[in-house]
Amino acid sequence: MSTIQIEVTGTDYETVTLSLTSQEVANLYENSKSLKEEIKTLTKSVETEKQNYKWVNDRGNAQQAEINHANVLLTALGVQLQTTEEESYRRTDLPIATRIALYIATNK
Repeated sequence: MSTIQIEVTGTDYETVTLSLTSQEVANLYENSKSLKEEIKTLTKSVETEKQNYKWVNDRGNAQQAEINHANVLLTALGVQLQTTEEESYRRTDLPIATRIALYIATNK
């Protein structure tokens, strides 16, 4: 088994000698190769996740816009927007389905 010696000048101008056997060099090469493949796989996975997130986020924004338009229409038709609690801090917005049901019930 052969040995490779490498001398490197350190940050404080000292000389560092590194001795590696051929087996250690082969192990380093194999580890480097497998890590590069793993990085490539993970990078592709991250890119896919970014694309999926963007698609879901865009879809969610489009759905929220639809809900906002429906609320504007129902408000223009005179359908109540919130519950009728006496205390204002207890009032909550009514869901779209409830507002549509109110509109249908009051306009028969």
